[in-house]
Amino acid sequence: MTNYRCYDHRIKQMIADTGNPNLFPQLKIPQSTSREWIKKKTFDVVTLPELNYSNDELATQVSQLKDEIETLKTKQKLVIFTFRIFGFRLQYQRLPKAENKQLLLEAIQAAAKQLSLKACLNAIGLSLARYRNWLKSNASCELENVAQCPRHHPTALSNTEIGKIIEYVTSKRFAHFSIASLALYTKRQGDVFASHITWSRVVRKLKLRRPLKRIYPAKPKIGIRASAPNKLWHIDASIIKLQDGTKCFIQAIIDNHSRYILACRATKNYGGIRTKELLRQALTKVQHSPSKPAIMPDKGSENLNDEVDILLREHQLERIIAQIDVDFSNSMVEALFRRMKHSYLFKQSLSSLEVLQEKLQYYINESNFVIPQSVLGGATPSEIFEGRFGKQDLVQLADAHKEAIKIRIATNQNANCGICIA
Repeated sequence: MTNYRCYDHRIKQMIADTGNPNLFPQLKIPQSTSREWIKKKTFDVVTLPELNYSNDELATQVSQLKDEIETLKTKQKLVIFTFRIFGFRLQYQRLPKAENKQLLLEAIQAAAKQLSLKACLNAIGLSLARYRNWLKSNASCELENVAQCPRHHPTALSNTEIGKIIEYVTSKRFAHFSIASLALYTKRQGDVFASHITWSRVVRKLKLRRPLKRIYPAKPKIGIRASAPNKLWHIDASIIKLQDGTKCFIQAIIDNHSRYILACRATKNYGGIRTKELLRQALTKVQHSPSKPAIMPDKGSENLNDEVDILLREHQLERIIAQIDVDFSNSMVEALFRRMKHSYLFKQSLSSLEVLQEKLQYYINESNFVIPQSVLGGATPSEIFEGRFGKQDLVQLADAHKEAIKIRIATNQNANCGICIA
């Protein structure tokens, strides 16, 4: 294979002008090639006028261009710094109008012919991810029944796969399958290879519904409710461990209507005698009340025994066993224990039973007399239990809220920060 030599166009032109094929013997140019140049006489050369400039002229132009570049950089820094002072960031601004996005995209693409895309985006403070997202959203697709162009979203589910998901989710045959199980089942069947998260997203987007409807009655979300204080008391016990691992028992009685803790104690054991003593302690607080409360325990042995039966007969109190005599659970006192432990006791250093009793008494006082409860309209349990909070207090609280909003608005509107454009 012959290797062709390439000669400078100026050498060709000099040999053609002189007519001497041996003008440059040191280059060993073939005679046939030289004679061909002499016959052609002239050669078309594409070049730039600047290549003919002298070194002095080129140095002058370089110096002028450096000054222009420094000027443009200074102006750009000033503009960017001004925008940042006034809080403008294109990266954190929404452009709700599609035509504005399109104009900006066209400007970026035009500038990218001179600069790199990264430099263009950095100049205006736009991230590459957002730029690409705009390009995808503006891209139109001529395919039918396609929500987004598959060429721009190559990993997206195909229409066939989405159709399979719809078929499985709405089929009675698979109504007892969970979404996660359906995702695994279809993988094993070779129909759809997608995660259960993708399945859930398709179900939410298409608002798909499983075909079977619940017939069994739903569990009540609202428990048993008394219409006034001293109508119904809840009693229950809970276990808590000290730091050395010793088990202690917290037993409490709470009024259903007011959430007032009538009695509560911590002991190292429990039983019928302990329950009887706790009930006596609670009854001393309502000995002048004309109404007799019903007692609601669970079916634990500490609640169903001879000692407690004697006390109930003595004071003529009714006992309602949770989830046996009624469908409701003893959830109100259970919620008290959960709140008491997680909000306070678990965050204390419980080194002994005496320390536990001290911390327990503190929380009971806070719960009864200090902490307002939203379920009581902002009242404390003691205020409801003693009848010291009514509709007038709710109206006053609402009026105070409205007045505070007016003061807040006036304060904010009269604020003067000096440079605020608002």
